[in-house]
Amino acid sequence: MSGEQEWSNGFFDCCSPCNTCCLAFWCPCCLHGRTASRLKDPALKAHGSMNGDCCLYFLVGYCGLHFIPLMMKRGKLRDMFQLKGGGCGDCFRSFCCPCCTLMQHEKEAEARAALLENGGYRAPQGMEYK
Repeated sequence: MSGEQEWSNGFFDCCSPCNTCCLAFWCPCCLHGRTASRLKDPALKAHGSMNGDCCLYFLVGYCGLHFIPLMMKRGKLRDMFQLKGGGCGDCFRSFCCPCCTLMQHEKEAEARAALLENGGYRAPQGMEYK
């Protein structure tokens, strides 16, 4: 297990918002690119869906290897926000349900964007007894 925190959205909560769901289903490379941009610039001020991450997802997806960049992005999200999970689960989710994986990535990055804007994410501190 990578961290102690739960994901802010469930894996199968992939039908809302509708516009993000449609993007994940019909143009997954753009959503993957937007999530990558959100991790670098949480406010998406200089956002462009057609970035290097989008192109990479499109190219490897064309070869049937769409799960590889998804798995890598999921691992990055887990490490960045100290979320529960592991490499095998990342691979399984990314391979079996890429649409749900993309939605969960985007929702997680969006939910934690305020944390990224305020100087980066910091793990909650444990209780101290004095």
